[in-house]
Amino acid sequence: LSPLASLDSEAAYFVLFLFNVATLFLCLYLISKLMHRYGLMVQLASFLGLISFMPLFMTLIQGQFSLLLLAALLGAWLCFESDKGFLAGICLAFLAVKPHLLLLPLVALLSMGRLRPLLGMITGGMVLFVVGWIGVGVSGWIAWFELGGQLMQLEGAHYGIHPEGMYTLQSLLLAIFGRENSVIVRGVWILALMVVVMGVVVIFMRNRAWHMGRSSIAWGG
Repeated sequence: LSPLASLDSEAAYFVLFLFNVATLFLCLYLISKLMHRYGLMVQLASFLGLISFMPLFMTLIQGQFSLLLLAALLGAWLCFESDKGFLAGICLAFLAVKPHLLLLPLVALLSMGRLRPLLGMITGGMVLFVVGWIGVGVSGWIAWFELGGQLMQLEGAHYGIHPEGMYTLQSLLLAIFGRENSVIVRGVWILALMVVVMGVVVIFMRNRAWHMGRSSIAWGG
């Protein structure tokens, strides 16, 4: 977003709007590639489902990056199906726009021992880091980390984010325990996160073992 700061507000908004519209068309193209095997009706239903999704309009109006994240996931899915693990990892690296979204794919790939996607994620992340460094400099990265730390706090609203008004586990815990028990809320939230991560690890490790066992049977046959 740093280059947009050199434009006036209306021009910057228009450029970001065009970027999101272009990303929307990219998402539709990727969906058509993924759903091609299921026929025209499934493709049209997928298009309609995306276009009629109400949060999509908020993304376009407010200039959010949800479509970029969707394009990254769709691109990774398509690359995985084409056995292009390294490119899939590069696509997943774009999830770094919202770093917490990297957690589950990273845990899944580590659990399955998928080296090429992991290398792709690392390579893509390094490229994005360099591009970001050129765009915003060291001070920009420091401000980014400080912002992330502020958003992790439960006290007060930061940049229009109100935890109680969101449909998340954290908002449920705040409704039950209240802000005065923020330590309990944080502890239960971290515990729940650990349970989810461990569940993902177990599922994908079992899936990996099943595939290895089937390959051994096929090789023996």
